[in-house]
Amino acid sequence: MTDPSSPLFVSTFSASGSGKSVVCLHGIESHGGRFIGLASRLPAVRIVAPDLRGHGGSPKVGPWTLEQHVRDVVPILAAFPEPPVLLGHSFGGLLAWEVARSAGAAISAMVLVDPAIAVTGEHARASMAYESSYLGHSWADAREAFEFMAARHPPTGAWAAALDVAVAVEPGADGRLHPLIAPQAVPTAWAAMQEPLRASEFGGRMLLLEAGRENGRFVSADVARQISAQLGDRLDHRVLDATHTITSDFPDLLASAVGEFLASLS
Repeated sequence: MTDPSSPLFVSTFSASGSGKSVVCLHGIESHGGRFIGLASRLPAVRIVAPDLRGHGGSPKVGPWTLEQHVRDVVPILAAFPEPPVLLGHSFGGLLAWEVARSAGAAISAMVLVDPAIAVTGEHARASMAYESSYLGHSWADAREAFEFMAARHPPTGAWAAALDVAVAVEPGADGRLHPLIAPQAVPTAWAAMQEPLRASEFGGRMLLLEAGRENGRFVSADVARQISAQLGDRLDHRVLDATHTITSDFPDLLASAVGEFLASLS
């Protein structure tokens, strides 16, 4: 679906609609549909998940700046009758932090899932080299695409590979399937993820979920301390036994932590 108040393509997952609303922001090389894994495990929660600019069904034109991403997301938040919870994973976590800085009154609480904030240049370069093997790839058919994508996940993430083949590739002029991503959006995002954490006056509660198996590559001890200094006792920082790909490969762990946090807000 599209939201007339925003240029972004937006997916909404809701069973009863009686629970809290959570707006979920994905990382680069992903799409809002990935949050169906979280939604299926929290059936009382309304999950609203846009495809960020350059990804999925959203516009493939720039600018790709963090400021533009914020401008794209804020109208979605403003459309709710009551401020929703804002959740962001990886680059989406950095984006969620920036949205809270500029439009904190539009959200009631925040969840950062292994946010990519102030990552090292070495880590950024290594990650971009790995991602280039995906962005520059193409596949003869859906089976070949699935086999390639599934190899990048443990068995628990096979569902995400199947979903990506269904909604996140498109046929090119060469007759092969290509990722549904604007390549220019990726390096700009990685540049933003290397910038220092900026001060925020967000006054709500926040759950910070760190992927313990990453050994601080995305959530460094320094960034965690800075967030704690700004949030104080409004911060709940948990380290999960997971890799960075929590949303796709560890959906049960994610849903358990997010569900507990949402229940604590009642």
